[in-house]
Amino acid sequence: MKGLLGKCHYKFRSGAEVKYPLRLQFIEQKNEQLGIFHPYIKNGKKYKVDKHNRICLELKYIKPLITAPMLEDNGVKWENDYCICLYEFGTKKPISEEEVKMKAPYIKKWLEINYDILSYSSSYNKRIQNNKEYYAILRMGFYVWADNFVCIRDNTKLAPNYISFIQTHWGVKRTPIFDGHINYISEHIVGKRDFITYEEAHYILNILKNKDNQNIILNSQDKRSISGRIPIDIPLFNKHN
Repeated sequence: MKGLLGKCHYKFRSGAEVKYPLRLQFIEQKNEQLGIFHPYIKNGKKYKVDKHNRICLELKYIKPLITAPMLEDNGVKWENDYCICLYEFGTKKPISEEEVKMKAPYIKKWLEINYDILSYSSSYNKRIQNNKEYYAILRMGFYVWADNFVCIRDNTKLAPNYISFIQTHWGVKRTPIFDGHINYISEHIVGKRDFITYEEAHYILNILKNKDNQNIILNSQDKRSISGRIPIDIPLFNKHN
């Protein structure tokens, strides 16, 4: 066991906070630009799909959404979860309200209906959120635009998985947004815009799937809140090997 302990040289990022009016389930494609979706509603402390409501939205700004329960030891159980993501590729800030009005008027109308819910932020979120747009998603850094991700759950179990592009129901492949109960690695060196490769992702994944490593991680912290700061030796992958 001592030989497994050490420093993880990769940084786990926390998943995004996607408020429920931004969460969707696909119904059908209307044309190349538009799709019909069921939105999510809040039922007590849980979210559920509102099957009685159908909304038309621009497909350009819809991305697959991965939540923690979808991560299983034998793979990812994603089926039909999406979210509105009003960001252009590679950006950390959403497009402006004027741009939304021009580029995605259907989404703009839906956002306005849910303004009160989307504009509310906890005192903690207000401290760390530097976007003025009320539809901004918390924890959207450059690291979300990678092609390869190694993910773990932040509660109950690790369930390490590799995730890349997902085929949407309208035939376009897009990388997903991860919810706040997922921690993930996407960068080789933090701050260098240097993403991990496919080979590097599987190198990290194999280490995390090791049962002894998982036991060390789970026994070193509270299983209800698994931190991305893990006490396992994971040296940086040597790209030249």
